[in-house]
Amino acid sequence: MSVQEIIAAVLMLLGFVFMLISALGLFRFPDFYSRLHSTGIGDTLGCTLIIAGMMVLTGLKLITVKILLIPLILFLTSPMATNLIMSAAIHKHDYENYKEMRLSKAIGDESESDEAEATDEAEADKSDAADSEGEKE
Repeated sequence: MSVQEIIAAVLMLLGFVFMLISALGLFRFPDFYSRLHSTGIGDTLGCTLIIAGMMVLTGLKLITVKILLIPLILFLTSPMATNLIMSAAIHKHDYENYKEMRLSKAIGDESESDEAEATDEAEADKSDAADSEGEKE
């Protein structure tokens, strides 16, 4: 194996590791926003490293310049897509009282978050009861 192939293999392996860590973060993190952060950053970096490995492997040719355009487009679109998904989730509904939870943690008042959790549980029970009545009819 030449030095060029070794460098390409290392870059591709690092990209794979970042993507694997990103996928594990998708399962390990507790809420939607943390999961979105993990996948958005990990996929961008992982894909960029894999593509950099491809560029090293192809050498200095016209195809290398074409391959260079892929991470540039990825760097522009992936953060915007992640931000738009997050904004849509915040504006669509208050995901698990995320706004209120963040405010109560910033203030240091846990009683408000406990009340919010109790309200959420009551609303979930009401919707479950309504669903079960709808199924009976």
